Amino acid sequence: IIKSESDALLTEIAKVINEHQRIKKIEIEGHASSEGSDRYNLKLSDRRSKAVMKWLTDPEKGKVAKERLTALGFGETKPIASNDTEEGREKNRRVEFMILEQDVTTTKVETNPDTGEKKVVEENTEKVKK
Repeated sequence: IIKSESDALLTEIAKVINEHQRIKKIEIEGHASSEGSDRYNLKLSDRRSKAVMKWLTDPEKGKVAKERLTALGFGETKPIASNDTEEGREKNRRVEFMILEQDVTTTKVETNPDTGEKKVVEENTEKVKK
């Protein structure tokens, strides 16, 4: 379940994704603290990532094309803080976004030394995968 206090942040994330069409594929990674069993945390983090994906692809909310997203839970396997304190456990209960594929454009520009005018002489776009 996505809490309503997360709507503003998810709206901003959806806006960024939708405005940057060069980003082709994003993995939504769910994470959990070490409370509970490994199996439970893996399922919990997977549900967490899928709930975010569902919100982002909702035609009334995020409006992100479903084919641009994937969701995966990692359980407690990638902590960013100690699980010995509640503050650390709270930090470990999170969702991260990983860009898996995007178009990257490189542009070669020449500048006229007399006028300072810039001219694009070469532009290449390539698909870059993680």
